[in-house]
Amino acid sequence: MGKGKAKHLCRSEVDYNAPVSKALVNMKVMNKVIRLYILVR
Repeated sequence: MGKGKAKHLCRSEVDYNAPVSKALVNMKVMNKVIRLYILVR
């Protein structure tokens, strides 16, 4: 029983981290685009 619980916890952690890391990557990309846009302008 304890093993199954730990596995479930790990899985939910991964499910939570995936969208968070994606959002961080998107933010980095947006920052680059905004900086380039300001430089070009």
